[in-house]
Amino acid sequence: SSDQYQQFAQEMDGVVTNHDEIDLVPQFMGHQNVALNISTPNDLWVNIVRMTVATDHQAEYKKAVTAELQGALSNDPGMLAVYVGTEEGKPNEWVIYEAFQSEENYRQHIADPAYQAYKDNTKQWVENKDVKQTIGDVLVNQNNN
Repeated sequence: SSDQYQQFAQEMDGVVTNHDEIDLVPQFMGHQNVALNISTPNDLWVNIVRMTVATDHQAEYKKAVTAELQGALSNDPGMLAVYVGTEEGKPNEWVIYEAFQSEENYRQHIADPAYQAYKDNTKQWVENKDVKQTIGDVLVNQNNN
């Protein structure tokens, strides 16, 4: 309901053809010590991952995904930001937004043994998963302040 958002919505009327809004409960938020203020074409690799995690494994999954992402952010400067949440009222529906410096950084991340171990250890809990790669032409965060 902010003036800024209302102005944005008005400017995007007729431009945006598909709008999906999801209220999330934050589960993990992390980013490199870098302010993202990008509004021009770039080589960023941005994914939106949606998955359903078995109801009886929520706590285990949160622990595993948090450990994996904390390690990735510590060891991989090419992983710029990752935000994880569950849908309001649907705690088994997870959404992960991840931004990498480039496709190469993304490919290195998913080839990393720590990521492979996380994937193997959690695959029996993930009932379905959808990954959409999107264009990161406009990204903004407030850095670590």
